[in-house]
Amino acid sequence: MITIAIQTHNFQHRLCWMLSSILQQEFFNLHDITVHIAFMAKNGTPSTESVIQYFQSKGLRIKTKTYNQLRHFEQRGIVRNRQLKYCKTPWLLFADSDMVYSRTFFHALYLHLEESQPSARRSVITAGRISQPNDQKDATDCLVESMAYPQVIADPFERCQILPKKQMSNVGAGFFQLVNINECNHGGYYVDPLKCADRRWTEKGQKARSDAQFRRRIGKKYKLPDWFSTHQIHLNHARDKEAGEHLEIQR
Repeated sequence: MITIAIQTHNFQHRLCWMLSSILQQEFFNLHDITVHIAFMAKNGTPSTESVIQYFQSKGLRIKTKTYNQLRHFEQRGIVRNRQLKYCKTPWLLFADSDMVYSRTFFHALYLHLEESQPSARRSVITAGRISQPNDQKDATDCLVESMAYPQVIADPFERCQILPKKQMSNVGAGFFQLVNINECNHGGYYVDPLKCADRRWTEKGQKARSDAQFRRRIGKKYKLPDWFSTHQIHLNHARDKEAGEHLEIQR
């Protein structure tokens, strides 16, 4: 059983692609997947709430945490700490809301975890992903914006094959970071404020730790075989900064 922990703001269109790819998983019981979505309340068209309700009606198990103030939501390490604290499944996957998985991704992940050595299961597990080169992001926007939302996108991973592709090996909490919840200290997931444009991401008086430090606290980093990198696609997008904060336009 696995929880997929997402933080999303103004990414309702791409979120439909991601949730569609989860909904259409083969050889895997949907009841074994819980999606936890942290989001800003009442923003976007359609709203995040309406996207969540739509996919709940299609059978996805989705739990939520809403935020009313952007300054609280932007404390992303704090948000992730709450997702860790309230996780009820053996595994928690941190993922961005613009990831798309192949139909057999989670079945293959389950089999790999069952067969892997105990040392791997005591580690933070990572994987790369397919993305679009920075100068080809417009092609992704054209594909995403060619549809109305909310809806279940049929065969989303296969539809993404028309996009220009680049295999990326860098990892982070947003792309693919899988945590064995039984080995995780719930009190230490904070992004490093010295590396962030917005230092409010950590609460006053709390020690900041980077993604890499968080991984080291649990155990060695264990990277999944290349198959898992080529079977998840990141719907790349331009970065938007408004008023010095990381805000995204509707995507």
